[in-house]
Amino acid sequence: MLLPNRSNLSAGQAVHLNEILAATRSLMTVYILRDDLKRLWFYRRPGWAQRAWSDWFEQAQQSGVDPLQQFAQRLSVLARHCGPMPPCAEH
Repeated sequence: MLLPNRSNLSAGQAVHLNEILAATRSLMTVYILRDDLKRLWFYRRPGWAQRAWSDWFEQAQQSGVDPLQQFAQRLSVLARHCGPMPPCAEH
């Protein structure tokens, strides 16, 4: 079971996932920020999307999870070149 969506889990799998996440702080951080990142695409106002992106980027950078920090940096580079659709941002 590799970071599935909660909506696709059985009750037993959800309990197991919660146990894994509780035992692994880094995994919990990535799991939460992954869900937050997915939400960025549903903002209707560019300003809100920009703010949410900035918050997400900052959380990723402060996470202490090196692969997540590197991923956020790569997304930031892409965001600077993506055009008018969210989550464009400049960092």
